[in-house]
Amino acid sequence: MIVYDRSVALIPDDRYERLDHGLLIEHPGVARFLAGVFDHAREAPSRSVSTHRTPGPRR
Repeated sequence: MIVYDRSVALIPDDRYERLDHGLLIEHPGVARFLAGVFDHAREAPSRSVSTHRTPGPRR
């Protein structure tokens, strides 16, 4: 998704593996909403699963 100036958003359509299709949203309110959702998701802590074991204390 590309948001320009929080007034226009472009959502690519990758169903056909082509880069020349997408949805252009020119409604400023919807573009601001999408930008806010993106910002919120980017700032949220992500859960990660670690397979690395930390060695315990030696006895």
